[in-house]
Amino acid sequence: MKIEEKTYSVFQNILFLIRESRELDKRILSFTAIAIVTGVMMPVFGIYLPKTAVDLLARRAGIREIAAVMGGLVAFMLVIYGVGGIF
Repeated sequence: MKIEEKTYSVFQNILFLIRESRELDKRILSFTAIAIVTGVMMPVFGIYLPKTAVDLLARRAGIREIAAVMGGLVAFMLVIYGVGGIF
């Protein structure tokens, strides 16, 4: 006699994992969400960093403005990278 195994869809499996994660440790979902957001933000800021530098140079911004804008973007990227690296 052949035993039939019940099959589940990918969506059902994802919902099952979310429910089990919530029951075991509620922080897992928040850490996962933070890791996803920071994982998406890093490449986006990596794209805009050179664009911002070129825009600043094209409009002949001063050294202080370039240092402030680029330094701020790099500092923000480092914070995002650090937060993403923790999780």
